[in-house]
Order: sequence, then C-alpha cells, then structure tokens
Amino acid sequence: MGSEAPAADMFKCPVCNGNVKTGPDDVVITCTYCGGTTTIEGKAIGDHLMASAVDADERRAGFQQFLDKNKGMNKSLVKDAQIVENQLIYVPVWTAKVKADSYYKGYKTVQVPVQKTRTVRDSDGNTRTETYTDYETGYVPVQDELHTDTHEPMLARKGARFYGLEDYLKDVKPEKGIPYNFEAIKDLEPVMLNAEIGQEEFEKAIHGRVADNHRATAASGLA
Repeated sequence: MGSEAPAADMFKCPVCNGNVKTGPDDVVITCTYCGGTTTIEGKAIGDHLMASAVDADERRAGFQQFLDKNKGMNKSLVKDAQIVENQLIYVPVWTAKVKADSYYKGYKTVQVPVQKTRTVRDSDGNTRTETYTDYETGYVPVQDELHTDTHEPMLARKGARFYGLEDYLKDVKPEKGIPYNFEAIKDLEPVMLNAEIGQEEFEKAIHGRVADNHRATAASGLA
C-alpha cells in the first residue's frame, strides 16, 4: 500500500520529515518544527544570521516607547491605542558584501563665455558698436572612476514594498546579527516567513542595482 503524498501546499522538511505549509512563491523554507532552513528542492542553507528576539513584554514596551516618542503625529491615537496582537515575526532578508569598480569617460557640457560685438542706436539716431558676453555650449572631457564597498540588503518577500517592510532595511546590519539558532527562539512561538526570492535572483538583482547606481552617478558627472 503506497504512502499518501503530501498536499500541494505542503513541504516535507528533509531534516525532520515534518510537513510545513508553504505559499505558492516560497523558495526557501524554514521548518516550523525543527527550524531547519532549506531550499524548496531540499538543499540546506548554510550558516546564516538572525536578529535577536525579544519576548512579548519587551515588544509591548518597545511599541509604547515608539508611541510616546511620536505623540505629535496623533495624540488621540496614542491615548486610545490598544495592542490586539503581539506576535514575533521573522522576515527573510538576503544581504551581500558588494565590491564594484567602474571607470568612465566622456564629455561634460558647459556654458562657455564668448565675447561678441553688436551695433546699437541711441535715441538721437547715432550708432555705435559695443561688446557683450554671450554663452555657447561647449564640451569638456571627463574621466573618472567609481568604487563601491557596501553591504546590500534585500527583503526576500515579493510583497515587501506593498507592506512597507522595505523601510526597515536600513536597520539590517550583518554585524548586529547572531548565528541562527531556532532552539533559542522556538518557545517564543515565532512566525517564520519563508523567502519568495532565491539566492540566484537576489544576486542578479543586486548586481543590477549596483550597476544602475554607478550608471546614474556617472551620468550626473557628465550632465
């Protein structure tokens, strides 16, 4: 008698054999039972980092501090605000250290002053020649280089911009992370969002982002 196949929206964890519910776009799965993180093909994700978790009381206190700090935005909101859900959620983020070098040369447009003469007539009908300064477009050769040495983060959720999650990318610093350890956070019952963007797609996107930034910077230098 053959074994029953898992449902289409379920992923069998290759670490603990647990059935994990997945979304249609999930490509990197974190098991809700053992915390194992693998690609949808079952390939293990290597060492990675996570943000330090805080318990419900600390999250509530942090939210209250945020409201107190921003009382000017809406006093009635601060006064009447009630927390109806206090859930720890881990959002997947790819990050890479990027070193890129670009060299460019071209011509920058400038306005060149040119001395010209013209004939003018006064109120008595007398004419005279005067000199004036006009400006013509000229071109100056430009040659420069650009260097990038940064950490480039990218939220691994396709709806990140829609939900406003991209605003938090500025706070994603690899040096602030700690080694991923599901055992240390599982008692907090976290929601582990799966990644909808894989490593290959991320690397391609970051390559394009850095290249676009270099092109834009070079273009501004040639304007």
